[in-house]
Amino acid sequence: MKAPLEFLLAGYTIEKSTEVHLRDPKTGYVLVRSGDCDGALKHLRLFPSAEEMSRSTDAAWVSDLKFEAKPLPLETGRGISIGDRPEKIFREMGKPTWRGGSTYMPGDEVWSYHHRVGTPKQGVEYKALFRFRRGRVVAMELHSENYPS
Repeated sequence: MKAPLEFLLAGYTIEKSTEVHLRDPKTGYVLVRSGDCDGALKHLRLFPSAEEMSRSTDAAWVSDLKFEAKPLPLETGRGISIGDRPEKIFREMGKPTWRGGSTYMPGDEVWSYHHRVGTPKQGVEYKALFRFRRGRVVAMELHSENYPS
């Protein structure tokens, strides 16, 4: 049985708290794992560049990071890759919880998947976001948030 949501991106897990700032030397894609100081909120993002990640999310600080060069597999643990079409994401993940236009990048479409684990008083909400441009995945994000927060 598949996990209810995606936990791996470019070989890294959302479950860890250590910060990661990597750039794939071949493609220029960047991977950033970040979170808040108490570990209640975690992010793992894979974007074509730090500049695009800064423009496309609420993470303007990303453009100031120093990135370590390291080859990255541009895919999730389920095998969803940069460049894939929406049909593959639908096959692997099912119907998105939400889909619509990007707030930050006009013309991009975003599919968002949400899954809660735990009780209404204590648990974790996981989110996986896939950003499409011209019918292909161009960026992916994983988020986890402990609740209540």
